[in-house]
Amino acid sequence: MDDASYRLRPLEDGDFDAYARLRSVLDPENPVSADRIRYWFRVEGGAGRFQRYVVCEERASREVVAVSAIWQQAGNFDPDKYWTQVSVDPAHQSRGVGRRLFRGVEETALSRRAKALWTFVKSEDLRSVRFFEQAGFLEQRRIWNSRLDLSELTPSGRTAGRAKLESEGVEFTTLAREGVDRPEVRERLYRLYEEAGSDVPRMGPVTPVTFEDFRESVFGAPGFLPEAIFLARVGKEYVAMSSLVSVPKKPDTLHIEFTGALRSYRGRGITSELKREAAETVRARGYRFLETNNDSLNTPIWAINERLGFRRSSVSILGEKALERPG
Repeated sequence: MDDASYRLRPLEDGDFDAYARLRSVLDPENPVSADRIRYWFRVEGGAGRFQRYVVCEERASREVVAVSAIWQQAGNFDPDKYWTQVSVDPAHQSRGVGRRLFRGVEETALSRRAKALWTFVKSEDLRSVRFFEQAGFLEQRRIWNSRLDLSELTPSGRTAGRAKLESEGVEFTTLAREGVDRPEVRERLYRLYEEAGSDVPRMGPVTPVTFEDFRESVFGAPGFLPEAIFLARVGKEYVAMSSLVSVPKKPDTLHIEFTGALRSYRGRGITSELKREAAETVRARGYRFLETNNDSLNTPIWAINERLGFRRSSVSILGEKALERPG
């Protein structure tokens, strides 16, 4: 990297618009808003978790042309391992910018006595895959990104499976109907999320999420739609959920962020029914597509999505790089 042409500095509040533009250019299938970037920055830096974002600015134009990030996540917190991502504007690639930013990430991680770094790249982005391999990352598994064209969905109405579940005491509702501001509703939803979410495949160990982190990640997230969080309830207990959020720059699309059930209620078709109801409901409200991601280890959820009509649109590679301290 030519230091006469570029300078590195910490990310500032005024950089979120530029960072969102950069991320959207690099991954047009998944555009992101400045509000969403700002939200990630706030949530990832909570509860003693480490994060550092570094901006590469072109000196002549003062334009943000690259950003590196290193952070720890709630839910899969490992004190010895960190997530990282380096994003470089296509017009400034092949100039050593990405390599310099990644060296800074490694230096930061080593200074904190980290043992490994995690990252992800799109398999279709051959330049990023080469960088991933040359940097020493080894593939661990994959994330399947998929889409459902709601115009191809055949409404099924009240199915025999739904009727059976209702006869067994399962009631289908939404967070909006339950009362999004009711403290007892939020606490019940948190208990469901903690158990159902603990079995979602992760790169690191499953770690408890505090109620404060949960509240911020759900109710404080951009794109939060209480009417698009579909719930199954037995008595006062929530036993399954499927939550959808809006997508920046895609007004005709919703993204399924999380689907899960309590262990004792799995295998009964409840999550399948929730997803079917979600798809039919949002189609009736004028949405055209549903999008979601599936870990390649989470085959039960992928089976539900495939039956509903989801088709894979792209694949992300998850990798780990072991770190060795000099000497």
